[in-house]
Amino acid sequence: MGKKAVFFVFSFSFGLGRSFASRYVIYSVNPLRQNIADNIAHPHDHFLKELLSYPEQAGTLLRERLPEAVVKFLSAKPPRLVDASFVDKELRDHLSDRLFEVETVNSKTAFLYVLIKHKSTPDGKVGWQLLRYMVEFLKEWEKKHPDWNRLPAIVPFVFYHGEKEWKIPNEFLYLVDSEE
Repeated sequence: MGKKAVFFVFSFSFGLGRSFASRYVIYSVNPLRQNIADNIAHPHDHFLKELLSYPEQAGTLLRERLPEAVVKFLSAKPPRLVDASFVDKELRDHLSDRLFEVETVNSKTAFLYVLIKHKSTPDGKVGWQLLRYMVEFLKEWEKKHPDWNRLPAIVPFVFYHGEKEWKIPNEFLYLVDSEE
């Protein structure tokens, strides 16, 4: 039986689609059969990374998976692939990423951050990883924009291809020890 691929949008997207804050998007596919690609280390990851290397196709795929509350803020222009990675070196066997710059309908800049998870089991700390990588990106962005008044919107995606269903909440707050 093939593995499923799952996309979802974490709820701490900054600046776009606040109305979908507690929702996530799931996308299941079986892009490559395991027996066809036995000698490829991470066939699903290679498939997705290749697909996301073409901005127009990436834009189409990501817009199809984004909630309408976010898509309505994006211009029709294709995203621009940003040459950057924020995954820790020691985690690169398990994670890879893609960052896209997009224009909003108000001619502002926003970013779509795609994290590709190589593990075949859900990871409860993926929200923490996403937040760390987004902060690293914002640090780099701030160096180029020292006089900023507002941060750019970032919409994080996770691509997971395990057989186990992803039951981990998509809200960052579930990681916080609170009284609720």
